[in-house]
Amino acid sequence: MTLADVLGGSAGPVVTRMVYERRTLNYTFVDLLNAVISGSIQLDNDRAVVRTARFTIDPGALPDDFDVATDYIAPRMEVLVDGAFEAQAMGLFKLTKPKRTYESNGRQLWDVEAQDVTTELLETRVEQPTAGGAAGVNVITAIEARLDELGLSHSLPATAHNLPETFIHAPGTDFLLIINRMLQSINFHPIWADREGSMTSKERTDPFVAAADVTYQTVEPPRMVREPFREIEERGRRPNKFVVLIDDPRRVPAFSLWENADPASPISTANRSEDLAKLTGEDGGGMVINTTVADEIAEYELRDAAARVVQGDLNTAPDPRREPHEVYGLTIEDMVLGSPWLVLGWTLDLEAGVTMQHRMGRAVDISIVEV
Repeated sequence: MTLADVLGGSAGPVVTRMVYERRTLNYTFVDLLNAVISGSIQLDNDRAVVRTARFTIDPGALPDDFDVATDYIAPRMEVLVDGAFEAQAMGLFKLTKPKRTYESNGRQLWDVEAQDVTTELLETRVEQPTAGGAAGVNVITAIEARLDELGLSHSLPATAHNLPETFIHAPGTDFLLIINRMLQSINFHPIWADREGSMTSKERTDPFVAAADVTYQTVEPPRMVREPFREIEERGRRPNKFVVLIDDPRRVPAFSLWENADPASPISTANRSEDLAKLTGEDGGGMVINTTVADEIAEYELRDAAARVVQGDLNTAPDPRREPHEVYGLTIEDMVLGSPWLVLGWTLDLEAGVTMQHRMGRAVDISIVEV
């Protein structure tokens, strides 16, 4: 019996339990934290730190040496599979200052917000003009060097691209922006921490043709979908033209301009007035490796915009395997047959018997043309 079968209820009632642990920045186990009473996790792929959490803590049960400012909490969902509990990591979180509640019996409770360890990059700023990496250095190698400076574990996919120039960042720039500008230059997603706190990313690809990270369905086991499923058409303005300007003064000026002119797309220039979005030097456009990558960036931005026109609210059984920037396959009876959906985010309360709530955008096959 697989974990997916169990989570879908194929083996009968799903038996889970939550375990909270103190772990180091590199996910080394320190001790159990029985002080955590409850928790929830939210993922939002549009945030700089995509995975956040909230915990209710009994401070009187914390280890004496626990430090809210420097320690990390690692929630793990244990699922009973074939008679044994299988642990699934669900993130590594740094806490903010707690909000304290005092009960009439003298007991104190903490309500603590938390962000995954990507926040270490956000909180670390350079104190003097600093290069992300030297010209000619491989982009991923330069990023790994920055992560090593902070002691963050990482598992990044390789790239053949090298930095075209030595780009200097002003004092006060955070490490997260420096790294994400380099990732943007090769059309990768902004960096994120996986379920065990290891920093990673991946290339941005058309969600309509991307392989599904998971398929949820009601037709065959495992049936993890719970009613209801809702579709919402978002009628707000979204870009139907996108330009990337490679405008660093040390480089030969270049640009890439693409247009969604597909009559089948409600937001295309065939159905609406022009809505142009730009990636310029101010936003890191001057760092883009070459016009081929600039084309890939412009195309992805238009496909992402088109995928957000029809959005879906999906409820499933809790699925601790989910990561940032995924694509779901979805089959609900005869309504949605194998459609790819771009995941925008999800929310999960860390307790038994709850429903996991997902926000998605329907990926569509649109015709995009170079202008």
